[in-house]
Amino acid sequence: MTEIEQIDVILTKLHSNVPKDRLEATVSVRKVLSIENEPPINEVINFGIVPILHSFLQDSSFLELQFEASWALTNIASGSSEQVHYLIQHGVIHTFLRLVNSPNSEICEQCIWGLGNIIGDSSDCRDLVLKEGITDKLIQLLSREEHKVSLMRNIAWTFSNMCRGSPRVDIDYILPLFPIFKRFLASTDTEIVVDTLWAISFISEESVYDSLRRYSLIEDVFQVLKTRKESVFITPAFRVLGNLLSGDDLVTEFVLNCGVLDFMHLLLKSGKASLMKEGFWMLSNITSGTLAQITRVLDKGLIRLSMETGMNNSTPPDVKKEILWVVLNAINGGDAKHVDHLVTLDVVNYLNESIDIITRYYTSDLTKFYFDSLVTILRRGLQINSLKNPYILLFKQVNLIEKVLEIPRHTHIDLHNLLELYHCFEDDDNLDSTIINVKALKVGDQYETDEVIDDDDDEYYYDDFDDDDDDDDNEFDDEQNGDDDNEESDE
Repeated sequence: MTEIEQIDVILTKLHSNVPKDRLEATVSVRKVLSIENEPPINEVINFGIVPILHSFLQDSSFLELQFEASWALTNIASGSSEQVHYLIQHGVIHTFLRLVNSPNSEICEQCIWGLGNIIGDSSDCRDLVLKEGITDKLIQLLSREEHKVSLMRNIAWTFSNMCRGSPRVDIDYILPLFPIFKRFLASTDTEIVVDTLWAISFISEESVYDSLRRYSLIEDVFQVLKTRKESVFITPAFRVLGNLLSGDDLVTEFVLNCGVLDFMHLLLKSGKASLMKEGFWMLSNITSGTLAQITRVLDKGLIRLSMETGMNNSTPPDVKKEILWVVLNAINGGDAKHVDHLVTLDVVNYLNESIDIITRYYTSDLTKFYFDSLVTILRRGLQINSLKNPYILLFKQVNLIEKVLEIPRHTHIDLHNLLELYHCFEDDDNLDSTIINVKALKVGDQYETDEVIDDDDDEYYYDDFDDDDDDDDNEFDDEQNGDDDNEESDE
């Protein structure tokens, strides 16, 4: 009611026995609810119009009126949680679900849109609609003849809302949809593919890995990256892969074998901070894996790229933080060959340049891991030459130890090993002559040392990490970029 004086006329027509009057009034309500900014949903509710619209929705004898009622109620479902719950209290979910199988495709599509809005309001609403049987309704609908693109888009968007939210959706409601996900990923329509990717991203975790593999959905995501060049696919596709890479080493190995490293440039060299951050987060999850997985990242030149990006002044600090996890994981989780190769890539200078990131994003986990990486490098130098550690000079050239001692730290972070390894050669004037030609070392070279490196040394080999927001091995936010969970039907 843009003009409040019209409400008496609209209410009179809504209660009229003349079908044309009821339709005219319902169209007026639908139009005013379709305005973009602050539609008067509360006014419609307060004037008691919702029960009238719902009664029109239940009457299949006047299809045009039924359609306009479904449209108006769909727009109300795009409102606040309080407004959505008002619809739920009046039984709109049940009627929407019944009309998913309406022979009228426009009514069917509008009701699916309304259900998508209700589901997108909250995880409680999502679970309520799922329990009412929306999964089976949509499967039945899609088992029939081909449908127009607008309906398929609506369904794909509804799928994404069904899968999103916290706490996570009960996967048993979603698994029956996997064959449809596969079909939708092969669509030529951009919106259908993008929303399906988002749907999969919200449920892509280790516990669902076997089911994703059973339907080859992971391979299908890679196929999208290979064949679809539009940038709109990048974020949801990599969110699927990133969430899987936060799983165990076997899952990571499968994603690596599918060729994820060949596509990382789409994120790492995008120049867009959000994509770069996600890409380096993914890379940090890989370098927290096995020795072979660290080697694969090194062989692709991605750690070199990471450090170069991390030392670029134009790189945003939050991206630099993710890069630091990439490098620290490779140092502390790698073996002697990895450490030597990282030294040839000037990792000591990189660690020196990254002190400001430690200070800016100070956490005990990140700081401890940083100090551990310094110990790992110095220990490796000691294994190369137990009398004259060749890596100490690199620390001295940038005054690294003096700088790190100024970093704030929790009392449980023990610097004894670091200082002992460093100061035992601090006054050796002949140190320069013992420096080996580190530029000649490569991953895969064989080294002769007096000591055997124990891959299980808990002091500097890390396979498991704490699950917190600053950790190296975690899942990205469930936030869906650029896609609203509630939508109004346009006029």
